[in-house]
Formats: sequence, structure tokens, C-alpha cells
Amino acid sequence: MHCYDLGVPFLMVHGEDDLACDFRSASFVYESASSKDKTLKIFPGMWHMLVGEPKENVELVFGTILTWLRDHAAQPKPKP
Repeated sequence: MHCYDLGVPFLMVHGEDDLACDFRSASFVYESASSKDKTLKIFPGMWHMLVGEPKENVELVFGTILTWLRDHAAQPKPKP
């Protein structure tokens, strides 16, 4: 699959200080995706994974994900 084929709703989270995968890669996928319902959240000062992050950063990321899921689960589903 190519990122421009991505048409489903999605949330992409990324650490701004990620040394394994530059956050600009996530920005490219986000901008290229054809989805009309897409969210990109870049977390300043955070790394590639949550292991080693302070507890408040872990809670912030999981809170962002859970809020996005809750909000999207509550939306009416489009008819096929």
C-alpha cells in the first residue's frame, strides 16, 4: 500500500525527538494520505517509543489515543 491509498480514518502519533524515524516522515504520510479524517500529533521532546519516557508523557500519549478513539467511535458511521 502507498500512503496516498490510505483512505480510512487514522491517528498518527510521533515523537519530535525520535532518532529512529524522523517525525517529518510521519508528516509526509499524513499529508500524502487521501483520508478526509486524519490526525497527526507530534509530541515535542519525545522519542521513538514510550519506554523510558516520564509517566506524564506516557499518559499524555495514551490519553491522546484514547480520546481520538472515543471521539471517533461516537461519530455516526457513513452508509455504504
